[in-house]
Amino acid sequence: MKRLLAALALVGASIAAAVVLGLAGDDVETTPVEPDPALATVPVRRTDLVVTGDLDGSLGFVAADPVVNRLPGTLTDPPEPGTTYVPGDVLYRVDDTPVVLAAGAVPMYRPLSTRSADGRDVEQLERMLVDAGYDPELEVDGDFTAATRDAVRAWQEDLGLDDSGIVELGRIVFVPDPIRVVEVPVAPGAPIGDGTVVATTSTTETKVTALLPGEDQGLLAAGDPVVVELPDGTETPGTVTSVGAVARRTPDGTFFDVEIDLDDPTVGAGLDEAPVTVVFERERAEDVLAVPVTALVALAEGGYAVELVDGDRTRLVAVVPGTFADGLVEVVGELDVGDEVVVP
Repeated sequence: MKRLLAALALVGASIAAAVVLGLAGDDVETTPVEPDPALATVPVRRTDLVVTGDLDGSLGFVAADPVVNRLPGTLTDPPEPGTTYVPGDVLYRVDDTPVVLAAGAVPMYRPLSTRSADGRDVEQLERMLVDAGYDPELEVDGDFTAATRDAVRAWQEDLGLDDSGIVELGRIVFVPDPIRVVEVPVAPGAPIGDGTVVATTSTTETKVTALLPGEDQGLLAAGDPVVVELPDGTETPGTVTSVGAVARRTPDGTFFDVEIDLDDPTVGAGLDEAPVTVVFERERAEDVLAVPVTALVALAEGGYAVELVDGDRTRLVAVVPGTFADGLVEVVGELDVGDEVVVP
């Protein structure tokens, strides 16, 4: 409403001489007058009007689970902050022996050997061995067989470990995706025990996070397109991947967490905790007649009109304003595309 009032304040000069008595159908009862040559006019257009909103956000890596050690000893070679580790990499060393990263959703919770009961952790171990080429014919079925033991021995020998065929608890760190080390809270040479956090981590891809005010609940949903404005002013498209189902309270109000993926992830490469602006669609009016907001005339008895050029005269035509966007307003009334209306 404030935008409308501000715009209407500019209109008065163009109609100061018009005394409005009332409406007759769709025309205001006023004598047509010759248009002032100094007045500017614009054509009525048919277009889509989009009202946007914006959110403050942050572009960076998303926090992932920390790396928890299960192999007691001395941390001789810690993970490197800022480094990305993928399955097969040596993540860190305890007593100068390697702790290896492997793919899997189930964390290691027991030693693995031919005495182990079948389980998903065994299946993850077998998949690691097959992917590393130790036994392409090994059946990945969660059953620690003699063939599994032989592949483990070959793997241990290549790592410089005792080739016992038994995988100690903590020798492998299973993670569902590659990780990026953020911080290492333990110094080299420090003793570490079962349960010591040796690294905090993040995902390897950047994501935009933002807070949607509680009063705007429902305006964004997973799959919605947005535009993300980067710190250098670059605008890049993105897609909402999730909107929190439960609001959380902060000192500034109640908000829903929103996560957004950039359509082109390379655009955000090298940025972490960078402030961004997320522009999203609040309202859309499609295929409507529109004129500049400044073309609206506020009538004395209420309502609005536009000053229509009719041949060599002008007359006021009543309109009902609709959606406002980008300096334009949707109008419903006896108007057609191409009609010329006066703007101050």
